[in-house]
Amino acid sequence: MSVIGTELKVNINVEPIDGIHLSQCDFTCTFFINPNKSIILNKDNLIQLDDDNYLALLNSEDLGIGTVKMTIRILVPDDNFKDGTRTEIETVCTDINITR
Repeated sequence: MSVIGTELKVNINVEPIDGIHLSQCDFTCTFFINPNKSIILNKDNLIQLDDDNYLALLNSEDLGIGTVKMTIRILVPDDNFKDGTRTEIETVCTDINITR
């Protein structure tokens, strides 16, 4: 549990997709409690820890009160698609609960 105004550190870990590491993909993470108030971070806004782990720094005040969720949108290189990439999207609950 975190109180509003706390800086949060969230580890984003994605196992290789078809042998492709997260570091080899473009991706965006959207953190939210409700859809009308969110924080969107691109790969360039995150701290790379290794090929499959990135660290996001968030201020809980920017999200509000409640349980934080994250949607990650990954553009995976794939020669089977016309533009050479396929999109993988997943939404997860972070189990971070922000209170007053």
